[in-house]
Amino acid sequence: KIDDVQVHYQDKKNSNLTYFFGKGDYSTTPMVSGSFFADNDFNSEVTVALVGKNIAKKLYKPKDQDYLKVNSGYLPVLGVMGEKRSSSSLDDQIFISGAISTLKTLT
Repeated sequence: KIDDVQVHYQDKKNSNLTYFFGKGDYSTTPMVSGSFFADNDFNSEVTVALVGKNIAKKLYKPKDQDYLKVNSGYLPVLGVMGEKRSSSSLDDQIFISGAISTLKTLT
């Protein structure tokens, strides 16, 4: 039985976009703000995103929730990835979570 797993799929059209699925203990990603994915995020029909610091500057921000525009829709953003005091390879990255059924609608 596999208890801890993570799967990454990099989008062919946009190399900064990565689809992410995880279960168990799977993350050591540094966060500037917000939170990383939880197991429930992969079972939900609502697809959510994590973004790097540079992407965070371009988000749609009504009231208390940030949103990322993907194709013709908007995804709620859980958090901003990266190092607080320096740049990192995560600054221009987007991670999108979801069940396999919801990922199929985005690709």
